[in-house]
Amino acid sequence: MARLIKKLIWQQAAPAPFESGWSVFAKLLLLNHMKPHQLVSLIKSINPRDTSKLCFRSSDWIDVEQFAAMLSINPNRLRICFFDQLQIHIEESYSQLKGDGIKICPECLAKGYHCIFFELSFIDTCPWHHVALEPACADCLKAIYSKGLQFNSGQNHLKPDSSGEFIKGLGEWKSICNHLVFEVDIVRELNQMSLEQEFAIIHNCRLLYGWIKTAQTRLDLTEKLFCFTQIEANKFEKFFNAAEKIAGQCPWPINQKRTSVKWITYNNHQPEQQSENTSNDSIISLDEVYGSIRRHIYNRYVRQHRVCHHSIMNLKRDDSLSLDTEKVCGVALAYCVWRLKAENFINIEALKYDLSTKQELASNYFYHPDIETTIEMQANLIYMHFFYIWELIDQNIGKNSMVINSSGLPFLVSNMCSAYWKEMWSGIFPHPETLANNAFIHCVQIYKKSKSLTNDRTIRSYAYGYHNDRMSNQLGIMFKLTKFQSCPGQHSIVYINL
Repeated sequence: MARLIKKLIWQQAAPAPFESGWSVFAKLLLLNHMKPHQLVSLIKSINPRDTSKLCFRSSDWIDVEQFAAMLSINPNRLRICFFDQLQIHIEESYSQLKGDGIKICPECLAKGYHCIFFELSFIDTCPWHHVALEPACADCLKAIYSKGLQFNSGQNHLKPDSSGEFIKGLGEWKSICNHLVFEVDIVRELNQMSLEQEFAIIHNCRLLYGWIKTAQTRLDLTEKLFCFTQIEANKFEKFFNAAEKIAGQCPWPINQKRTSVKWITYNNHQPEQQSENTSNDSIISLDEVYGSIRRHIYNRYVRQHRVCHHSIMNLKRDDSLSLDTEKVCGVALAYCVWRLKAENFINIEALKYDLSTKQELASNYFYHPDIETTIEMQANLIYMHFFYIWELIDQNIGKNSMVINSSGLPFLVSNMCSAYWKEMWSGIFPHPETLANNAFIHCVQIYKKSKSLTNDRTIRSYAYGYHNDRMSNQLGIMFKLTKFQSCPGQHSIVYINL
């Protein structure tokens, strides 16, 4: 006996190519005057995941065949409305984090269209209308996901008739933000795109889809890029540039600065190639590895600035808190800060003497259930940490006053740009050559009124209560750099907390 299938009000012209699940569900709620949980009960599979919400980014809870039969359309037209059907496997999130919402193109929405790829965090421009997408709207998300649309009765809804007089309408369904509005007494076409516009959509979406699939060959580097919540600006830039280095330039217009990045990859289960004669005595300690990393960084990036480095190393404690930001070399300062942080000191004088009690290296706070924190992993983090410190100093040296603080705590790996895929970890960091070029330009432009790096107008550290013998891993200021402008009260102070 044939199974009776409940039909939903729909139009055969919809959905358009690569239309988002959010847009499809919005139209269904509007046409059928339903709440999200009511639509869920109709289209869910026999054994769905636990959900009472209308999850529109993945179809793993939907009986697609039955859903298509309710709309009297080919199931393949529905499948390209969901990321999992496109084999773009990303974690679905409907949190209330900043940026987790729906980005819309007003021109597309006026035609009854919302592209599935607008959902991705890095898409910020409509490729067809070349206009910036509106900021992610949380109300648009919640209206379809859980709350539903609100009904505005005809008493508050006036519309002009053919003679120009205003008459009372039958009401309208809309979202709180008014991005979605459906007048009950007017039945509009769900898809108002022309054939030429649909062909342009198919062409552009296929190009972007191919780019995404190529970038996803290295999910350990790009997984966080293909998400829905807003990524921190400095991390987003690195993830995006890593993706372009893998897959080439993004075919859609992206309002994003292009910079160079590098990455380190660590596989937790690389085959260990150890001989039978390997003994415990041959195991290399983290201190030895750190010494090698330190020598490499100095020889590769700091040696060319050794005069600047010696000037910083010869500073007294008071002088290190009274520096002139326009007279200090960024790479030499970054190297000293990195050493102080790694070796658990705040006083530059501690690096010049053999202390009777040697501090243990500062460990990096790293935890992932599938990745073991080995010496190799710690060495990678220590190496990357230098370039992040260098980047922070490079962005502000000569431009702003800076206070470089040590928290006395391990450096959080979450502050760096890292990604995980299964048992593989990758860390993305600024390209050293870009930083080296900036350091060279800054050194050439340094205006030295005297051989001293300090500024006579800076109040000495005695006013702050710091002492010369403070060399422990207690929290405190490592360096303080001041910039004086024509209007001293208007310059900004940047705090770099490590």
